[in-house]
Amino acid sequence: MLIRNQNTGLSLPRAPEFGFDGAWPPVAIDWVPLSWALFLADPSDRDPDSVAGTALSHKLESGLLLRTEDVLGDDFLCTDIIEILQRRADRASIIKLLGRGAFKDLDDPARIPDSPAAHGELRRVVRSTRWRRKDPVTQLPPGVTHEMTHSVTTGLSVEHSQKLADSLGLSLGGNLLGIQATLSGQLQQEFGLKLDITSQEQHSTTLTLTNPSDTLCRVFALWHVDQRISVDVLTVSTSRKRSELRSAWEPRGSPEFVVDSDPYLTFAEIGRT
Repeated sequence: MLIRNQNTGLSLPRAPEFGFDGAWPPVAIDWVPLSWALFLADPSDRDPDSVAGTALSHKLESGLLLRTEDVLGDDFLCTDIIEILQRRADRASIIKLLGRGAFKDLDDPARIPDSPAAHGELRRVVRSTRWRRKDPVTQLPPGVTHEMTHSVTTGLSVEHSQKLADSLGLSLGGNLLGIQATLSGQLQQEFGLKLDITSQEQHSTTLTLTNPSDTLCRVFALWHVDQRISVDVLTVSTSRKRSELRSAWEPRGSPEFVVDSDPYLTFAEIGRT
């Protein structure tokens, strides 16, 4: 069940340039999250009494759904989860006392607040992107022209497509032909994530690099854009150093792939080496 989806307002920056005196840019920049969706998995899947699902239902009922919570943060819903677990502990203590004859005027445990309800796992799906360059960079001496081939594999394999669908609770059917197109359509329909996923193909582009300088060397970096769809589940754990509860997003899968095969060039001129 989809709870909410949202664009982050972020966008992929320009590809990194060379640094001072031709210092190489990083092989890849940090992932930039573009959009996310928050959803509850089927209650029969993994965790029929998810405390995270219960915390989220409280948010829904109170009308405070995600107004101040950082979905991309590591401690999402942490305060709410701790409060619920504490109430459950108190409830268990009261029920135990009831069994011993205490609180005779409170003979119905169902009247105690926060009786556990059946919720599926609370999961999120995040679409991210980044620049990745071919390593190593290409260096041309003065007055040299060089032809090279840039190859990249685009699309997503059938195996990774099926694993991603499973983590999202989607059914792609038994026909493997066109499974990626089916996945793309369901990602947009169910989660509002617009992404053209294709089957895996090898693409090659022939490039001609030229250094017109008479005195300086020129270094080239070839870039392409990576895509990632990550699926995480909200879990509750105890800190090893301190006996305290914390929530955290635990990875369920994060396939990476390329949807655009056109390379992008950056270059810099440096002195002879």
